[in-house]
Amino acid sequence: NFTDTDNVGIEKSFYQVLDFDGQYWGANAKRGFFGDNFDNLGTHWVPVTGSWSVANGVLFQTDESLSNTNIYTYLDQTLSNRYLYHFIVKYEATNSTPRFGFHFFSDSASMPNRNNSYFIWFRISTNELEFYKVENDVFNEVHSVSGVVMNSGVYYDIKVTYDRVIGRIDVWVNNQYKGGWQDSNPLDMSKGRYISFRTGNCKMYVNEIKVYRSRYPQVVVTVGDTTKDIRYQNPSPTTSSAKIKSIVVDVNKNLSDIAYYNLNVDWTP
Repeated sequence: NFTDTDNVGIEKSFYQVLDFDGQYWGANAKRGFFGDNFDNLGTHWVPVTGSWSVANGVLFQTDESLSNTNIYTYLDQTLSNRYLYHFIVKYEATNSTPRFGFHFFSDSASMPNRNNSYFIWFRISTNELEFYKVENDVFNEVHSVSGVVMNSGVYYDIKVTYDRVIGRIDVWVNNQYKGGWQDSNPLDMSKGRYISFRTGNCKMYVNEIKVYRSRYPQVVVTVGDTTKDIRYQNPSPTTSSAKIKSIVVDVNKNLSDIAYYNLNVDWTP
């Protein structure tokens, strides 16, 4: 049960379920949640182009010669109407045209432009946040926001929401709302299965990514096996095996702090 309050009114609430396998915190992507602190480069990530590695809790891509790099992972994005993608990222570059971004709601992420998807793109040389729609692996810029400055070597907190029913995308940088766009003809709402990071002629560093689902004031959280939200029991009585996290967006596009609750789970008789 969640109790959400706001002085101007709540636009949408989101939640995330994380679980602990005894070594790493993560989330069940088959249940529409995702969480990676990059303790290692897990096998759920598929590098396609670029030089991707993990060290010291950071995923990074270091080949600046490539104009389109790709690392992707499976995530079912068809179980709630809206999704919130949260990642912390920085770039470094020695050339004059660095850019980087993030694909979501892709149906085939191994393709060069992730086949059918949306992506946001930070074009450093023009200080623009660009919105793209991809259909049959052909991308088109559909909207842009000026004055979005991203400095080299500085981590930025990025949050993106997508409503698969009405096709609405909104973006925040360091919890400041930057802009949005609504697709009048959204992609097939039953086919969003992958997310992917992408760079163009720059290095990219990501130190975490979390994905939330939209929710009502009450949700059912399932436990018990690999098909459930919480897949693992407590490794010990003093170590929790799960967390429920919550974030709220109000009608003025303000973001709440992230609230979380530790859960102890033991289904052994």
